[in-house]
Amino acid sequence: METSKRGPNSMANALTSIIILGYKEPEKFIRTFETILQMTHQKETPFEIIVVDNNADKNIKEYVKLQTEILKNIKHTIHNKENIGVTKAYNQAANIALGKYICFFNSDYYVQDGWLKSMIDCFEHKHGIGICSCCTNVSGNLAERPKGITHNIIYGEGTTIEPILHNDYIEANCAIANMFTTKTIFDKVGGFDETYFVAFLDLDLNEKIKAAGYSAFVNRKTFAVHDYMSGKEATISKESDAGRNYFHRKWGAEISDLYKWA
Repeated sequence: METSKRGPNSMANALTSIIILGYKEPEKFIRTFETILQMTHQKETPFEIIVVDNNADKNIKEYVKLQTEILKNIKHTIHNKENIGVTKAYNQAANIALGKYICFFNSDYYVQDGWLKSMIDCFEHKHGIGICSCCTNVSGNLAERPKGITHNIIYGEGTTIEPILHNDYIEANCAIANMFTTKTIFDKVGGFDETYFVAFLDLDLNEKIKAAGYSAFVNRKTFAVHDYMSGKEATISKESDAGRNYFHRKWGAEISDLYKWA
């Protein structure tokens, strides 16, 4: 197990590698990226952004080119000629990540101000944490749900939500919203299992990290809007079924039963 000293100030100024995949839904990708830039503070919590272009929509390609070449907001970009899947793309990015911490982003999450410091504080508040996530509005993991929502405004391709947070940390079976861990732990468990293409990869990573002796926590002091389109799961049903079946074979019924909602 990783033996670095833990505490609220022990990892001040440690670099975080933020990994984002680009494929479809350019409006959401751009909003995710812009929100990260607005709500993350380089001096307080240094970060690098790594983008994997998974044969992305042309509008995403153009935006990434602008951010890389002109605005210098992207540290590295990986260009794939085809969509190689989420697991392979995440592993590609993690292989070149320089940060102590790694945060894996779906390109339809919009974070709150100061989210990164909050995630680091959660991860470092107790020995033995291996992965953590934030509170969000769309998740099968009830631990990640806020106490309530004050209002929900939908405009364009985005959603603005005002959450009522629990304002605590809670140990949970899994941490799946914006998965946050360290490069050391991620490498130790062998990264994402590339048998998965797009579904159940997050639950699998959690189980690998827990099997290595760590715990999973949800940080309910910060929130990210998950701008998830209702019915989207129907477009990936084949991959979801394959992922579910593989997860069940790999981990067995006892573990699978923990995720009846998945």
